[in-house]
Amino acid sequence: GYIFGTEEYAGGISINQVYSSSYGCDVDYVIPGHLSKVTTDATQLGYGAFHNCTMLQTIECNSVTTAKEYAFRGCTALTELSMNAIDGTIPTGMLMGCTAIKEFTVPSAVHAISDSAFSGCSSLLRLNSSEDGHFELFDEITTIGSSVFNGCSKMKSIHLPFIGASADATGKEVAFGDS
Repeated sequence: GYIFGTEEYAGGISINQVYSSSYGCDVDYVIPGHLSKVTTDATQLGYGAFHNCTMLQTIECNSVTTAKEYAFRGCTALTELSMNAIDGTIPTGMLMGCTAIKEFTVPSAVHAISDSAFSGCSSLLRLNSSEDGHFELFDEITTIGSSVFNGCSKMKSIHLPFIGASADATGKEVAFGDS
């Protein structure tokens, strides 16, 4: 939001964005109300980069390899998100509350999905799949955080990779949570 400023004007929408996990800083930016698509060749998205941008419908992140926490949180009109280059980790709350997104492809270089990454994505219908209601997590994913799919009510089936010390693990070594 900082590229647009904080001065109110006709046709602008005031958006409260959080921009620092360390200090809990937030500010009200005024963004053009008709802005529905953003394309970026940036390689990194900062904390809360598009937080609460409720007018955005399409975001193309052509070169983003790293995204920080809550990058798209609260983008309630977001229906299309392209992030084919992200590497390593889907951060905490990345798509939290993106209630309009129906499909997402986790890039193949991702090995971890952090807490609440897709929490509240009530319209999410497909994840790495062409089949409605099916979510597919490939075997390269070795870490899955808590509440990742909280509120993903369209899910009918999910393929989970093996995660854990061994197939017969117990206690803290168990594949998903404590037994």
